[in-house]
Amino acid sequence: MRFALIAAVMTGALSLPAAAQETRTFTDDAGRTVEVPADPQRVASLGGKLITNLLIELGVTPVGTQADLQDGVVTLQNGPTLTGTFMADGEMAFLGQFPIDVEAVAAVKPDLIILPNWQEGNTIEQFETIAPTVYVDIDARVGQDLAAFLADLTGTEERRAVLDRRYEAQIAMLRGQVDTESITVSTFRPIGGTIRILHPLMVTGQVLEDAGFSFPEFYETFERGVDDISLSAEFLQQLDADFIVMPFATTPQAVYDEMEDLFPGWCDVMSACRDGNIIYLPAFEATSSSYDFATALIFVMLVETVRAGN
Repeated sequence: MRFALIAAVMTGALSLPAAAQETRTFTDDAGRTVEVPADPQRVASLGGKLITNLLIELGVTPVGTQADLQDGVVTLQNGPTLTGTFMADGEMAFLGQFPIDVEAVAAVKPDLIILPNWQEGNTIEQFETIAPTVYVDIDARVGQDLAAFLADLTGTEERRAVLDRRYEAQIAMLRGQVDTESITVSTFRPIGGTIRILHPLMVTGQVLEDAGFSFPEFYETFERGVDDISLSAEFLQQLDADFIVMPFATTPQAVYDEMEDLFPGWCDVMSACRDGNIIYLPAFEATSSSYDFATALIFVMLVETVRAGN
């Protein structure tokens, strides 16, 4: 009987409702003031590759996450390559794709839910009865800005400060070795019959910006956050630069061939292609918000620019 009583007390202690936690107010990107746990322990991430992987880098492993489901296999984009996270490990529950499964979120008993703006199939109201729900506008927050938001929300500012110091030291190293301001870089890829500009979105654009690389004047004609444009052949050369950074979804050859389909002979008219100065990057990682991929890209740019004699 005594053991049963102890077990009952321990079970009750482990299942205290979120209301019993110490809380604080937090203003999210919808302008809402939300009472969130001061030290969240069970975070549900409804934004897979951009939020979940960054949370893990900050030291927070969500109890559940949005992920991709294809042919019965659940995959967290970038998880294996950026953080070594495999959904098959079972450490995080699968919460759905588009839309999120509200019942699956409730089942993991979160004390904090993070909802990105691009989960258009869901609403804040669906989740705020389960746990405090914080809305984040991914399009307005990229790279370290998103990291700052999440670190503040989850109480991991010390870890973020370490990652920021490492990043800043790596950027300084690159700028100390290479005259980045004299080098132009263009960042785009063909997708769906259009040209998608990556600058200054996500980690790729941020690294190149922070490192001091220059960009073609054409990049000044569209607003920050606008990344899809349609180009005719006569405008393609306005994207030319000393280097082209081009993400690929499957293989570098496939994205090269897709460019050829859109603009036959494109490599002949773009100096970066003619000179062999195209840097192909895996697309999921290149469009992430990962500190570790930022590190990889910094060293890639160092190697490539030195190789080219800059």
